[in-house]
Amino acid sequence: GSWGRGSGVWGLGLGHFPQSTSEAQAERGNDLHPEGAGGSASALSAFSDADDVSAWAADAMAWAVGAKLIQGDGAKLMPQDGAQRAQVAAILQRFCEKAAR
Repeated sequence: GSWGRGSGVWGLGLGHFPQSTSEAQAERGNDLHPEGAGGSASALSAFSDADDVSAWAADAMAWAVGAKLIQGDGAKLMPQDGAQRAQVAAILQRFCEKAAR
């Protein structure tokens, strides 16, 4: 927590990392999306709620799903749902594992 806040890598600007937030799942994909990295819109098509992904987040979500960072819950991506701390931890772990390869 404090390293992320102190380095400006990621945080809520609230001085802490709560168990859940009102920030949507889609924002997690956007946080990690490398500038210029594209994603295939077809990566989202496997989810029944793909149309719920906001236009501003579509490229980042497609990238995050294609990279298997965000895996959804069964047939749902839940892009507008609040992100739980455990979900964010899983996304960050997958991101770090891919970066270490």
